[in-house]
Amino acid sequence: MVSQALRDNPELKAQRAKIAAAEQVPSQAHALPDPAADIELMNVSTSHPDLSNALTEGVSLGVSQTLPFPGKRGLAKKAAEVKADKERAALAVMEARIGGEVRAAA
Repeated sequence: MVSQALRDNPELKAQRAKIAAAEQVPSQAHALPDPAADIELMNVSTSHPDLSNALTEGVSLGVSQTLPFPGKRGLAKKAAEVKADKERAALAVMEARIGGEVRAAA
């Protein structure tokens, strides 16, 4: 009865889903932010835009990448790992509580 309660309990299923989601975060937290690209047109009339001569008027292309302060990504990863550990510990507590309730009821 205990194993069935631990397998089928919706509260435990929801906690397991939280754990699965929390385990995905550390790799995301350690990744660099997405790069950005931009195009800037200069000296192009807004009333009658003529992009055929934009290259002679002025075009600017840019690509940028945010680089976090050294160690910041590692700390974000560690914080995400601690949160996943917390969710796993919460599951263990919930399983013990529900198992005890089933044993007491039986």
